[in-house]
Amino acid sequence: MLSISFKKKWLFVCILLFICGKSQALSNLTRHDPLPPYTTMDPHAFLHTRIKDQLHGRTENDKKLNKFSLYLSPFGQNANIGRDFDNNEEELGSLNSKWSMIALLMGEIPKGKTLSPTLTTARTKLFPTFSPTTPINEFNEIDCTEQFGFFEFPACYRKRGFRFQLSVGFLEHLGLMIQGGFADINFNPTCPNELLTQHDCSTLSTNDVKTYLMCELQEIACELGLDMSDFHESSVEDLKLSLFWRKAFEVNENLEDWPQLLVIPYFTLGASLATAKEKEPLRAFGMPFGNNGHNAIGFTAGINLDFTETIEIGGEIGATHFFENSFANYPTPTSKVQSGIFPFNTNVTIQPGYNWQFSLKMDARHFLDKLSFYFQWVVSEHKNDTIAACHDSAFKPEALERRSGWKIQVINTALNYDVSDNIALGFLWQAPISQRNAFRSTTAMFGLNFTF
Repeated sequence: MLSISFKKKWLFVCILLFICGKSQALSNLTRHDPLPPYTTMDPHAFLHTRIKDQLHGRTENDKKLNKFSLYLSPFGQNANIGRDFDNNEEELGSLNSKWSMIALLMGEIPKGKTLSPTLTTARTKLFPTFSPTTPINEFNEIDCTEQFGFFEFPACYRKRGFRFQLSVGFLEHLGLMIQGGFADINFNPTCPNELLTQHDCSTLSTNDVKTYLMCELQEIACELGLDMSDFHESSVEDLKLSLFWRKAFEVNENLEDWPQLLVIPYFTLGASLATAKEKEPLRAFGMPFGNNGHNAIGFTAGINLDFTETIEIGGEIGATHFFENSFANYPTPTSKVQSGIFPFNTNVTIQPGYNWQFSLKMDARHFLDKLSFYFQWVVSEHKNDTIAACHDSAFKPEALERRSGWKIQVINTALNYDVSDNIALGFLWQAPISQRNAFRSTTAMFGLNFTF
């Protein structure tokens, strides 16, 4: 028969299962992997587990405290669909926006540039009353429902790799954490879906749009220098370094009528170094392996309540700031209605918006013999980027800025089994709850964890 204390422990787990969790110190800029896990272990352990066990009386006080940990974690991540700004399911290859072919003919022609031959022919056939130098701004021809003159691209996203987390304690309450990894990304778009449902406001012939634009997609992409091939590459990921401070304060010690617990405030200050491959601007379905060349700094602050007889709960808040980076030959709109594919490239400087995240936490250490469990809920949001193009008013980078933000919610659950005093085996599952302009990515991770 289960003991009373074991029943109480499981009761607390069930009550808090849906309301608690925790997050990471630094979030990513990418929409496909914004909150990458680095370990199956409680990411707020901070080499503090043995101190907590001693304060709770779970282990001898003369045991050596933890000063070093190394977590090794192979992982896999999959996504087949995403959600757009309006929470509608969208194909991954055109998640940010479907490709508007008619809009390629809109807007001004930048100084010293000309439309590609195929687009010049399409412009003459679809808008014969406009001279070659007159900007076309017939916005009523663009279907706001994106069902006429658009392409969408179904795609499969697969990411496989290996991550590590190294922690070293060098003062009583202070330590250093290093996180990194290596990944292989496979992003394979299938044949695009051609959307040609005529809308009421358009005066264009469906047959002309199909003949001069839709059927010429490959030729147009070639003339624009756009590589539409499958993406399959490998790279190291960005390297992250964090300083952490944490300290446990005993509450209700030796008071039998009140629950004994530890109050553990903590603070982390971290930096992300852009060591990963950047996305090539003219690779239509290319993906970055990290923050796309943007270095970053960030912090988190939180508090945990560790109850002696039951579980640990807590919460935190954090933010990440990204530094600007410049890109050459970056496809940039020349009209506010262009999306997905653009007729001209230019040099740009991108200042990403900041990320913020909020999370709650629940952790049940050794709830069943040597088996530990943690559950996490986290929400993270990326604010819109600021994009500065070269000094030519024909370019409209604000059209890109409006589509650069995203928001996600995920749940992480993990089980870890201690096979010795210093070694644990673990499994983590990261499941998506909701997305806005982001991949619906699911991650599975295994862990071989050493703590000394």
